Amino acid sequence: MRIHTLTKYINKEVLPKLDDGLSMKLSERIVIQWMKIFGHNYREATKGVYMDRHERNDVVAYHGQFLAKMAKHKKRMLTFTDDYLDVIWPNLQNGEKPLIFVTHDKSIFHAFDGQGK
Repeated sequence: MRIHTLTKYINKEVLPKLDDGLSMKLSERIVIQWMKIFGHNYREATKGVYMDRHERNDVVAYHGQFLAKMAKHKKRMLTFTDDYLDVIWPNLQNGEKPLIFVTHDKSIFHAFDGQGK
């Protein structure tokens, strides 16, 4: 939520319902200060920048599940030699199809961050 939207909501919805006779409006700066008092952090998210949350507890727990699934799939994956990238085919059972693990280098997604259009 943008700080402007939160400030507008507080000024139009919350403050008028308080029965203390105050008719003041809060500034965005005051709202940010109160957020800090209540243990919340405010920061502006910049467009186009990926925020990696890999240390969150739910993400860490999912990593274990993901790695277990990948270990099961590994026996069906093609591998490659280091020198010439020759294909090493897995031993497949009848009806099994080989899997090819496709990945990317996330640095390519950040190659043009911060550059104007």
